[in-house]
This record gives sequence, C-alpha cells and structure tokens, in this order.
Amino acid sequence: MQVFMEADQRGQGTLAKHEFKRCLKHESLNLSKTEQYMVLKQMPVDAFGKIIFKQYKDIVHGVKHTTVKREILENQASEMEEILFGLCREEERNNIHHETPGDQDSISTPAVIVDFIYDGHITMKQIQSVLANPKIGLSRLQITSVLSEAESYDNMVNYYQFIPLAATIIDKLRDSAFIEAKTQVLAKNLRGVGDKVNTKLEADLARELHELFDQHDTDNSAGLDQTEFGLCMESLELGLTKVNIDALMVQADTDHNGVVDRSEFMEFTLKNLVGLIKERRLALLR
Repeated sequence: MQVFMEADQRGQGTLAKHEFKRCLKHESLNLSKTEQYMVLKQMPVDAFGKIIFKQYKDIVHGVKHTTVKREILENQASEMEEILFGLCREEERNNIHHETPGDQDSISTPAVIVDFIYDGHITMKQIQSVLANPKIGLSRLQITSVLSEAESYDNMVNYYQFIPLAATIIDKLRDSAFIEAKTQVLAKNLRGVGDKVNTKLEADLARELHELFDQHDTDNSAGLDQTEFGLCMESLELGLTKVNIDALMVQADTDHNGVVDRSEFMEFTLKNLVGLIKERRLALLR
C-alpha cells in the first residue's frame, strides 16, 4: 500500500488510472503482467473514474490465489486439457484483435495487448467454436452435451473452470460403455419425437414448427427472446435443463443479437431435431 500512498499526493485514497498502472509495475509489489492486468480489471473506481486503492490488498490476494491455481492446473493438464487451453487462448486473442483502441486503453496497457495477457474468459459462442474444432472430434450432439455444462455470466465463460470438466466429459464420450449409456438415455428422450417425425412429411413438420414459433412469440416481435425460446424448448418435452436450453439458444441465435428470428428458428429446429434423431439411430455418439 505504501507505493500507492506515496503516489497519492492529494491524500484522497484515489489515483488516476495511468498513475495506478505505473504503481503496479513497481518492483516492490512483485506482480507479473498477468497479475497487473487482473488487478486493474477488478479495482473499484469513483464517480470520476479514479482507482480507489483501499481494496488493493484484498484484490491482489485473490489474484495471487487465482494465478497459483491456474499455474497448477496448467502444469497438471491432461492432453485434452492442453488442447482445450490452446484453442481457448486462440479465441481470446481474437477478442483482443477485435477490440477498438478505446476498449483496449480502458482495460489494459499496450504491453498487455502485445504480450497477450489472458484474462481466462471467452463467450459461449467461442466455447462452441472450440468444441467444434476438428482437434476435439465431437459430433454435433456431443458438442451440445458438453456445451450445456458451461456456466456463463453475462455470456462469458471462465474457461479455466470449464476446461477440467469439459475434458472429463470428452474423455468419457470416447469410452464405449459411456457412449452406449448416453445413447440409450437420448433414445428414450427422443423416441416420441422421432416416431412423430417419421410419420410426417417435411412440409407437415415445417408447418407445425411455424405454429410452434407463433405460439411462443407472445409479444408478436417476429423473434423469440431468451425466455420465449426457453418456453418453446420446454414445450417439446425433451427433458432439457435450463443450462441445456441456454446452450441451444447460443447455437440458434446465429447473428448473436439475443433473439431467435423465424428463419433462425426454422433452420435450427429442422436441422437439429432431425439430426439428433439420425444421430441416435445411427449411434454416432463417437
């Protein structure tokens, strides 16, 4: 704290962001660039945008604890975890490249951008892209299954927390006994739907899906928001959890505007409804 107090010549307990950044680099604090970045993102600010450094000790303690856990996790990573870490970091680098200069300046220093200091968070859509990578080798149904285990906050996923769980599930999906058990569960959940589809022409199914969309577009906005989409998926009675539905919403909302319009709904539902049944029948969970 001494380094901040010395920099705070006004004695107000606050520092301008550039002053606080300079203090974080002081050798007495012994912070890596990653830790500096993480601390800066978590520091509270006052109404004028100045850093309130009173909470520094608590925040840096949490950051140190997190970096140690991450280091242990990376050092003990399995082969699949290493692959997932590499893909997630690549996605996070894409986020850095797409930020505007203003956004970059608001959260990090030029050195952070150059050295790619990872914050460990990417979007649900990016997690989906990671799982769809050929290096992972998952079918569409398997991707949905793993994706449904990702917990998000404001559509962002902490991949350091997600990767160990995802790697375990992926390894299990490669186990023949687990695949058979998973197939049987899916077959039971989808049997009623599958039988119904087999007795209908595609035109009949399309008509029913249009009606389903209209029934759940309660505000007549020509799109399903997250609540309406969730109720729509629940009406199919496939035993989907909220986490499952959130994962499906990510897949259906192809333009990422938070609403599934009619064309997105039709394309997603037809492709995934029929596709899931085919995968169950052909036992493509491998």
